[in-house]
Amino acid sequence: MLSSNVYNRRNVFLTYFSPEQDALSGTAVLKAYKVSLFPIIPSVTWNFKWKQRP
Repeated sequence: MLSSNVYNRRNVFLTYFSPEQDALSGTAVLKAYKVSLFPIIPSVTWNFKWKQRP
């Protein structure tokens, strides 16, 4: 799901979990990471003016 980004916020696109192990103590902790895409989405605009016939 994509959301609008009007205020240039880093909206979370994906959250993934990765286990981190401590070899000395033999414990593992599950850590969450956030991934965000495109904080600013560029846009291009064209304006056309047509001459009217008299």
